[in-house]
Amino acid sequence: MHRFHNILFVSHGIKNETEALQLALKLASKNEAQLHILITCPPFPDTLSEYKTSYEASLIDKMNKAIQLAKSGLGVSKKKIPIDIEVDCG
Repeated sequence: MHRFHNILFVSHGIKNETEALQLALKLASKNEAQLHILITCPPFPDTLSEYKTSYEASLIDKMNKAIQLAKSGLGVSKKKIPIDIEVDCG
């Protein structure tokens, strides 16, 4: 079987994605792979640009909570899985 080194999980950050996140975490754990999480959102209008940073931070915070919940459901909460979270609005 081929080993995965990098796994990409793409999210819109608005739905409950626990099951899909558990699958990505399980795959990363079994393959000792890096898990990259990309949260996408629509571009902010110029008139709302002052809210962009706090919105992106809230998406990252929500994803971190979802990761902890998914890990606890898998029993891998103590195992270190390298995770990188990025937000792209636009």
